Amino acid sequence: MAALRPVPIDWDAQVRALASLAGEPWMSGLELPLRALAAHPGRLDVAAIDSLLAASAGVRFEPQTSKRKRGEPFAYDASYDGSITRRGVVPTREGSMHDLMNAVIWSVYPATKRRIHARQDAALVREVAAGQTALPGRRSRLRDRLSMLDEGGVIVWARGDEDAIDGALVRGDLDALRAHAARGTLGARVLGHAILEHASSQDPRAVRGCVVRIDVVEGESLDRALVRALDRDDDALEPWIARLPSLALGALFV
Repeated sequence: MAALRPVPIDWDAQVRALASLAGEPWMSGLELPLRALAAHPGRLDVAAIDSLLAASAGVRFEPQTSKRKRGEPFAYDASYDGSITRRGVVPTREGSMHDLMNAVIWSVYPATKRRIHARQDAALVREVAAGQTALPGRRSRLRDRLSMLDEGGVIVWARGDEDAIDGALVRGDLDALRAHAARGTLGARVLGHAILEHASSQDPRAVRGCVVRIDVVEGESLDRALVRALDRDDDALEPWIARLPSLALGALFV
């Protein structure tokens, strides 16, 4: 199958739009990869993305050239999650803003991204036999929740007032959440690359995310704290991801 042709995108405008949000608290940590991209005006192909972000991401970004055709035997190594988990390669579409933002998140949360895809790969091994030609018509609940976190995750943590913040998150009490954020007792960051994609072309405060609350010990990075949270067993992981209602970013900050 021939390689997919690059799709022209105004990378400069998209990246500038995100760079302009760098002062937002929930964008903290994303400044370096966005600055690296902004320093290369014009359309970024996969080779350039790999050159700029692979070292910090700890994986390689290579062009996605084809997908498994209907009726072909399934191979774990060739699946998206299998490619990442088994070969350290992220299949990346040329000209895709979605995949570009995925690379940005990889460069900031490499351990978290690896753990998400390792859990996805392990679930796929349980659900699909190698060589099987007909795959399940839908994802399992666990794989669906992991995808929600990967695409649209918003990380929230407490700096004190944990019980009050948990209660406000469960109730969706926006006034209380804004008050905690203003006092500095609540922190939030974007994890989902689809959120970044949407934030580059619409009001970012209106973009909704899959909210998860994590515990962060003193001196621990958010990346490591997220990995600890993801190390729950399967029976506990899916309810943890689905526990809180989704929120728009504007609900967390005044």
